[in-house]
Formats: sequence, structure tokens, C-alpha cells
Amino acid sequence: MTEIASATKDINSGTGHFVAGARRSRSAAENLDELSSKLAALAGRYRV
Repeated sequence: MTEIASATKDINSGTGHFVAGARRSRSAAENLDELSSKLAALAGRYRV
């Protein structure tokens, strides 16, 4: 029974780490999208 409780805690911990990583990935993707839009706008000014 103790092993099951320990395993459950480990799963919960792993899930928490996964969710935190997913949130960081989402934030990074949003930042990258914003930066790419800015870069496209800047590049558009210099078209020949």
C-alpha cells in the first residue's frame, strides 16, 4: 500500500512538472509569434 501511495505522489509530481513545462512552452511560442510579427513588419519596410 505504501508503494502505491509513493507511486501516486511520483505521478502527481511528474504531471505537475509536465504542466509547468507545457505552460513555459506555450509562453515561448507566444513570444516567438510576437517577435516574428515584428520582424516581418521590419523586413517589409526594406523591400526593394
